[in-house]
Amino acid sequence: MLSRTKLLLLAVVLLLIAIPVAYACLTWTVRDPLRFRLLGHGGPVTATEPLLGTPIQLMRFDLEVQNTSSVPMHVFTLYVTSDVQSDIAPGVFVRQGVTPTYAGWHREHALPEPVPARGTARLTCYMPGESPSVLTTVQPGVGYDGMTQTQVRFMTWLDAVYDYIAFMEDYLPSFDGQQGAAPLEIPGTLSVPSSPVHAVPAP
Repeated sequence: MLSRTKLLLLAVVLLLIAIPVAYACLTWTVRDPLRFRLLGHGGPVTATEPLLGTPIQLMRFDLEVQNTSSVPMHVFTLYVTSDVQSDIAPGVFVRQGVTPTYAGWHREHALPEPVPARGTARLTCYMPGESPSVLTTVQPGVGYDGMTQTQVRFMTWLDAVYDYIAFMEDYLPSFDGQQGAAPLEIPGTLSVPSSPVHAVPAP
C-alpha cells in the first residue's frame, strides 16, 4: 500500500513538472508570427539630423502590427527593408502617440508592451522624404527582432538567479531571440495628404 502511495505521489510530481515543461517547449518559438499593415500617412515634418545637425524632412506612416501566433510577442527592434531598394533607410519607429525625436535611423523598444496573442498593436514610422512614395513604391517590408513571452520569462528568471549559477556560464544556453521580416501590406493607393493624417480605407 505504501509503495502504491509513493508511486501515486511520484506520478503527480512528474505531471506537475511535465505541464510547464511541455508549455515552454510549445511556446518557446513561433514561426513568422508578425504581419504589418499600413493604416495611413501624414507629414512631412521637420526634424534635426543627429550627426550633422541639419534639418531633414520626415514622412509619417501609421502602422498596425498583427501577431498571428497564440503566444504574446515582445518586439525590440523594427526596421524597414526592401528587395528592390537595398539602400532604403530603416526608418524611425515610435509607439503611436509619442512625439518623434530624431535620434537615429531606427529606435529600439518602439513597442514597450508585448503584442498580444492573436492581437494587434499600433505604431508610427518616420521615413526621410517629402512624399509617401519613399515607402509606397519600394515594395517595403518590416524586419524585426523580438522574443516570445516564454523566452522573456526565462531570461528574467535567468537574470534573477545568475549570481548563484555564474560558475555554470559556459554550460548555460544562449540565444538572440527571434529575427524575421514580413511584407508591409499597403491597402489602396496612397497620395500626398492635404491634411496632417491621410487615412487609408479598409479593403
